[in-house]
Amino acid sequence: MLLAMAVTVACSNDAEPVSPPVGDLSDVTHELQPTDQMREVARQQCLDDPDMDQGYVKAVSPDDGRILSEFEIDCEEVRPQG
Repeated sequence: MLLAMAVTVACSNDAEPVSPPVGDLSDVTHELQPTDQMREVARQQCLDDPDMDQGYVKAVSPDDGRILSEFEIDCEEVRPQG
């Protein structure tokens, strides 16, 4: 079975940005684990925007808007220390 999903990305320059959830996602259970692509997009957000605190991506079901997976990373973990 093929599952179609839309990935929503939180960016500071979108007309209507998606805000990351407040708090820790470690106890949140979703239907899917974050993909490597989702992780890379969240990391790239941190590299692209020096003012961003957290990179955040979620996969949303196009059928009903249900969040299937999400990934959040602290930008301090991603940016080169210097």
